[in-house]
This record gives sequence, structure tokens and C-alpha cells, in this order.
Amino acid sequence: MGTVLEGITYRTNNVSTLEEKNIILFITYVEKELKIKDVFDKQKEKIFRKYIDFHLVLDGLSKVSKKLETKLGVKGFERKKAETESVYDHNSDINKIYDQGKSVEENEHYEKIYSNAFGEPTEATSLNHAVEELIKINDSFLNRCLKNIQENFINKNSTELFEKHFFPFFKIDKLIRLHENLKREFEMMQQSYVTVGQIFEKMRNEFLVYCLVSSRMNTAIEFLADQTAGNPEIREQIKRLQKEAAKTYKYKDNRTIFDLKDLLQMIPQHVMRYPILLGEIQKHANITKKRDIENEARKAHDIMKNVVQHIDRYTNDYEYIETMRALKEEIQDVPVQNLHDFGVLSFEITNIDMKKASEKSFSQFQLLIFENYIVALE
Repeated sequence: MGTVLEGITYRTNNVSTLEEKNIILFITYVEKELKIKDVFDKQKEKIFRKYIDFHLVLDGLSKVSKKLETKLGVKGFERKKAETESVYDHNSDINKIYDQGKSVEENEHYEKIYSNAFGEPTEATSLNHAVEELIKINDSFLNRCLKNIQENFINKNSTELFEKHFFPFFKIDKLIRLHENLKREFEMMQQSYVTVGQIFEKMRNEFLVYCLVSSRMNTAIEFLADQTAGNPEIREQIKRLQKEAAKTYKYKDNRTIFDLKDLLQMIPQHVMRYPILLGEIQKHANITKKRDIENEARKAHDIMKNVVQHIDRYTNDYEYIETMRALKEEIQDVPVQNLHDFGVLSFEITNIDMKKASEKSFSQFQLLIFENYIVALE
């Protein structure tokens, strides 16, 4: 008879953090009771994030089965010494990355591409310099990334497949509108830096479009990989558009890139720069003792830090949110169309005992605390 470990979460609802909490319980038990250290190698509870590491899962379970062989009277199993095969037949950079899921290497790869295009985050030398950097990077991203994608790829004659099932993933129109609005606000802000907090407070919810883009990025890039690998016509069309853009695009400079895949991957990288840039404004306002600007910059920094954390959570738990959307049809009077429309998630409470008015006994719920709503998930 098996034993259920104390503290296990029964209803994970595909939430990655709850699933990995259960894996931690298993790893701790195996290390303590079976004396097997690093049963899933160095990946620990994150072992299931990357399909290519599945051979390590089998290796770990083989070790457990051997340890339990005598105790249970069941023969353990041997794992074949082979790594998990790639799900693609061709050997392109796209699939080297996307077979492995969202790895550290992947993030570093695209951080480097973004930095090559827009520069490394630098320490400002003055308050004016810090504000200039904020304005400059927004302008540069707008022209050399977003409008680059729109004018050189989306607005060109493309296949119906790409027009309907690929480019809509990236919400380029909404992103351009967001960053053009920011550009106008920043131009007025140069008259009074103290408005920086008001700007980001006013536009906070507009940044949530990044939830939709970031959460679908892997799916969209995998689609691009499949299409360019299996359809020579599409592959040649993308190459042609990239070459034409490199020759004719009006905003290009020596750091502008025209690789479609890299341009698209710079989108989620960009939003993460705002807390850094706003932190520099806050620092130099403090140095120059401009307390009103410092307070407003701190407010803007906290807003964008919270937004970035919310985007990250939304992306990690995308499958769970898709499940919620599917269930929405069965729930009456849902006040928003998409879960991200609840606004920024402030914090969550897991495993809280609550009772429905129509029931006599308590059940465990998870509470998601948004700005204007509290969502209870059983």
C-alpha cells in the first residue's frame, strides 16, 4: 500500500508553481528515506519544464525502482542510455532553442540579441541622462522593432496562413499604440519630470497586452519553425522580406536587425527594461534631493515591477488561464472577457479553507487578489 506524502497539493489546476511544489515533496522524501541525492539531477523540481530532459526523469525513477526492488518485491527497471530526441527533423537554431522550452540559455540568447540592438542597461550619470535613456529606448523599440515588423512583414503581401494564424499572436497594432502614447507622454514629461508616476499609473493596464504576447510566444515561434522547415515557399518569402527590409527600411542604423524571429523575441525582453530605467531616475532624483520626482519615480518603478511580475506569472500559468477561459462559459456573470482583464495580480493565497453558502462543509480554495477583484478557485 502506498503512502500519500503530507502537504501534497491535490488540485494543481496546471499551475506550474503548485505542480513543482509536489515534485519538491517527492525529491525531499527520496533524499531522506531512500538516500538518493539529486534524483532528477541539477534540474530538481524544474525537471519537467523541458521535454529534452525527460531522459533524466526516467533515470531518476530507475534509481528509485532499484532502491525499492527488495522492499516491494517488484523488479526495478533499467533506463536505456539515450538522450531524449528532438521533436524536429531539421537542425535549425529555432528548434535547438524551442525543443528545450524556456531555459536559461534561451533567455540569455534573446537578452543578448536585445542588448546588441538597443544597448546594455547603463548607469545614468545624471537625472537628465536617466530620463533621456527612458525616452530613447522607447523611441528606438517603437521604430526599430515594432514598426519594423509591421511595415516590413505584416503590411507586405503574405500568405493567408500567416495573416490569420501567426501575426495576430503578437498584437503589433496594440503595442505600437501603447508605445506611441508613451512617446507623447514622455515628450510632455520633459517639461516636468514629476509627472513620471502619473504616466505609468495611467498606462499600467495598457501594458497588460504583453501578457497575451509573452504567453503565446513559444507557440508562435514553434509555428514559424514548422512552416519555414516544411514549406520552401514560406521560407523563401521570409528570406526575401528580410533582405528587402535591410535595404529599404527608413529607420535602420548599424544595429537594426531584420531577422523576423529575433525581432519577435525582442518584444517580451523590452518590457523588462522599464523597472531598471525607472530605478535610475529614482536614484538620481534622490542624489539631487528632488523628493517629489523621487517619489513619483518610485511609484512608476513599483508599478512596472508589479506589471513585469504579473506578465511572468501569466506566461508561466498560461495553460491554467486557458482552462479558466474554457470554463468561463459555464460561469454566470463573469465581469471580464479574459482573465488578464482583471488587472494586475497583487498576490495569491493557496490552500485556504472556505465554504460556499450552499454547502455545509469547508473546501480548500486558491485566492487570486487583483486590484479590483478577488477570484476564488476551488
